[in-house]
Amino acid sequence: MRPVYHVIVSIGLSGLMVYWFRSWAAGVSCLLSGILIDLDHHLDYLFIRKKFPFRYRQLLDYCEKDPRWRPYLIFHSYEFLLLFWMSIYYFRLNEIWIAAALSASVHLICDQTVNPFKPLAYFFIYRFKHGFERKEILSDDHSDGVF
Repeated sequence: MRPVYHVIVSIGLSGLMVYWFRSWAAGVSCLLSGILIDLDHHLDYLFIRKKFPFRYRQLLDYCEKDPRWRPYLIFHSYEFLLLFWMSIYYFRLNEIWIAAALSASVHLICDQTVNPFKPLAYFFIYRFKHGFERKEILSDDHSDGVF
């Protein structure tokens, strides 16, 4: 899902969090979580190319065309999300954390429904098991990397 759509969804969800929790902090947390979760794309780029992608086009070209692209995407995993929710429950964290986890969950669900990844590709263990290879992670009709 393109960043602009994540921003739109996060703004709407943030408004709901402000209304539901009566907390501007929860709304801001929700907004930031829904957008900043995509920083793992930048980390992947940095890990492989040894520089930070300051322009979105650089990052998109890397993900779509660079044969070295490996979707490690540590924040885009159901395992990370489960640990996040378990931490909230175990440590009895407040609405700021709940809003952030809810936003991260919605982000992941949106990506799961829109992006051309195989159904299990949002599990980090699945990506790890398949060596983070694009042909094992992208759906068959997108294995060339075109989103």
